[in-house]
Amino acid sequence: MQYPPIHYINPNPCDAHTHTLILLHMDGSTGPEFADMLFSSPQSSEMKARFANWRLVFPTLAHNHVPYDFTQVKGYLSSADPTLQEKSAFNAFRESIFHVGTIVKSEIEALHGKPQNVVLGGIGMGCATALWTLLAHHIRLGGLVGVNGWLPLLQAIAKWTLEEIKQDFCLPLDDEASSASVDYRDSDQHVWNTPILLGHRGDEEMVRIEAGREAKHWLETKGFLVEWCEYQRGQIPDHWLPDSKELDDIMFLLECSTDVLDQGRARL
Repeated sequence: MQYPPIHYINPNPCDAHTHTLILLHMDGSTGPEFADMLFSSPQSSEMKARFANWRLVFPTLAHNHVPYDFTQVKGYLSSADPTLQEKSAFNAFRESIFHVGTIVKSEIEALHGKPQNVVLGGIGMGCATALWTLLAHHIRLGGLVGVNGWLPLLQAIAKWTLEEIKQDFCLPLDDEASSASVDYRDSDQHVWNTPILLGHRGDEEMVRIEAGREAKHWLETKGFLVEWCEYQRGQIPDHWLPDSKELDDIMFLLECSTDVLDQGRARL
């Protein structure tokens, strides 16, 4: 599948690139639209100042308006003869996860093999894709930030181990032509050591808050440390855009994904 060019916001030439934040847009949007929306918020100036050494990456994905319960895809995992619609939806989601995984890999390489300096996040369907990217590719990152999201296929994989998810769902990330020498799956850097911050609005209509709570609970049963925050609708008209408190929490997690987090002294 061909994807549109990735939208980048790079550090100023005088600032070294030390970290990367990959943010995935909601359904029906694009990477550049998400970037414009995020940086039109009142907190954008503070965010740019506090993360001057971060590269911000905004890919555009083919979400295909997948409903939050993903019912048309669940049957694909257990059906010997899935319908074309099921197979198409499943493969599109799987390819998006592979695409984001290649972006993560590229950013780790740009940071000289430091996966702990890469943070992945998203809103709505972007959050769902980010969570599955983390699970399928089994890479311990500096953090994952999600707003108003959920975990697709949760009922289908409820009893799966993380290793089974990686083996049965993920497209291979390693390319024989790649010259990379970084081991992204170091046994000392388990994927469940990735701190996760999930925020959800209590009055969110497109993705019910119960779906977010279910994702949090399942992740915790697999050993992840999840910080869970519930909100009510903020003052910003667009209900998908995080309000001030959510942005404060997101910026806190980004700060935590430095060496202090690796030393185990972070709040998350």
